Amino acid sequence: MSPLFYNKIGKGQPIIIIHGLLGSSNNWTTFAHSLSENFACYLIDLRNHGKSFHNDEFNFHVMAQDIINFITEKNISQPIILGHSLGGKLAMYFAQYYDNLINKLIIVDILPDALPLDRFGNLFHHLLSLNLLDYKSRTAIDQALQKFIDLSSFRQFIMKNIGRDKEGKFTWKINLPVIAKSIPMLSEKILFKKQIIIPTLFIRGALSPYIPEDKIDYAKKMFPHLILSTIAEAGHWVYTDQPKAFTNKVLHFLQLDRS
Repeated sequence: MSPLFYNKIGKGQPIIIIHGLLGSSNNWTTFAHSLSENFACYLIDLRNHGKSFHNDEFNFHVMAQDIINFITEKNISQPIILGHSLGGKLAMYFAQYYDNLINKLIIVDILPDALPLDRFGNLFHHLLSLNLLDYKSRTAIDQALQKFIDLSSFRQFIMKNIGRDKEGKFTWKINLPVIAKSIPMLSEKILFKKQIIIPTLFIRGALSPYIPEDKIDYAKKMFPHLILSTIAEAGHWVYTDQPKAFTNKVLHFLQLDRS
């Protein structure tokens, strides 16, 4: 199996950063630079995302294997693992099998509970029906996306997954059909085999629906040392909505046990 694509920014204590659904390592470059003086940030692309390999298998088990292979290949000792959305759910899944290898966990705006499938609406249906070969410019693609994605920032997020092939034609960088097919499985609740006792920070955006008050009991039970922190005026992409506040929350958590 091909190794995961990654970028390394900074030096010091290792942090592995796992992006969310339809994201990539590039989403976290600015944040990594803000930590670079004291932390070595490993920004990875999950399989079927970014510049990493495409494969028909796409589930938490194989993605966890990708992460442990990455840690082994790079000889990374006791990393902090930070995951956003899908990346956060993967980090939780990973921790139940490899908690002895992890220093701390940071979970960004996601719970281990099941996600309602209507959260994704008809997004993947529309994306799959978009024939990129029909478009001559990124502006034209953006106009097509406007028919079902109102928010400009989210359209730009989606369009980061569009590149050009060797002939200059637009193509998806992601393995869109496999990702779309896997959404029901990725939305299922994580059924933990044990409690995860390592220090764990959950960060949520105050404007995001992903960590509601009435749904956090299961996470608190499975992560007995859980700290929950809310960032005002931030939605699901809390690290871009309020980057300074987000970075401060992370640094405060990571430095709690420092002299």
